[in-house]
Parts: sequence; C-alpha cells; structure tokens
Amino acid sequence: MRLKKLLISILAILITAGAIAGEYMYLSKKNTNMFEDIIVAATDIRKGEKITQDKLALVKVAKPSPIPAARNPAEVLNKYVPYDIKRGEPIIPSKLLLKPVKITEGEQYSVLVKIEPVPATFVAKYDSVRLMFISNNVDIKTQIPRTQILDSVQVVNMFDTSFKSIDELRQQQNAYQNINISYIEVTGNKDTVMRLKQYERTGTFIVLKSTDQ
Repeated sequence: MRLKKLLISILAILITAGAIAGEYMYLSKKNTNMFEDIIVAATDIRKGEKITQDKLALVKVAKPSPIPAARNPAEVLNKYVPYDIKRGEPIIPSKLLLKPVKITEGEQYSVLVKIEPVPATFVAKYDSVRLMFISNNVDIKTQIPRTQILDSVQVVNMFDTSFKSIDELRQQQNAYQNINISYIEVTGNKDTVMRLKQYERTGTFIVLKSTDQ
C-alpha cells in the first residue's frame, strides 16, 4: 500500500514537472515571436566613415517595430554614412551611401535637414532651393518668431517621415501625389551648412524655390 502511494506521488511529480516545462517552452516561444532584432551602432560612427562589422550591434525591440532600421548586416556593411551616428542609434539603410562622402577643400558640404513636409512634386533631386528658418522662440518686442532665409543649397537626396527614400517610394507607388518629403540631404558652402546644423534644434525649416532656377 505504501509502495502504491509512493508510485502515485512520483507520477504526480513527473506530470507536474512536464506541465511546467511545457508551459516554459510555450512562453519562451511566444516571447521570441514578440521581439525582433534591429541593427544599431556599436560605437559612434563619424560622417564619411565606412560601416564595418565591428561598428554594428543587435538589439531586440518590440515586434513589429516602426523603426526602418536594418535587420541584416548585409544591408549596411561597406556603405558610408553621410551624417554622424551616435552609439546605440539605429542604422537606416536608405540613408547610407554606396560611395564615400566627398568634401573637397573650400567647396561643398552636406547635411541632412528636417523640413516642414512638402509634396514630392514640389522639389526634385539636384534642385537648388533656399531654406527659411523659423525660430521656436518669439521676439520679446514684436512677439513674432525670428526668421532668416539662408543661401541656396542643392538637394541631393530626399526622404519621407520614416526615412524611406523618395526615389524608392516613387518606384513602389508609381505616383508622386501621395508622397511627402520630410527630410532632405543638401549640399552647400561651409557657412550655410554650419548654420543649418546650428539652427536645426531651435526651429523649423521651410523649403523655398530658389530664385537662381
């Protein structure tokens, strides 16, 4: 009788252990399906540098992630960055370049600028445009935001609010009217680009058609 009770107890323990193991495996699989890997910078990457394996790291984020970051290192390896990337910042394939950034002495510098969205028909790659800066702060006397129109710059690339290339979107949608540009990469003289970098965190940029065109 005592042996029978012992066998029943052992059997109950085995069944319980099996149920716990099964539940653990189920939760582990479920948790795996809730996250995905994205590629971020393992260290600071300076503008113009080539992306190599040692500069990349994987982090898990909730799935599906709205961040248009690379999922596979092959998407970004051996490409060049046109702007500074901080450690831990997602690396976005559509913003990278196949060739090195060229900054020759005394000439053209490039910068990525966030703008008030405009239709993709408003500006095209290689257009010359002028950017009007509108400060977040208002003048104490006039209560009007400070504005400044900067020198002409040339558009070399365009992106939507998710940093997707406008060229790629045009190919996918085969239409322009529903696409808005939220970021532009521009080149200009050193002083203009430095001002753009200085102002970008303190106000808004509006794209104006250049009178040079």
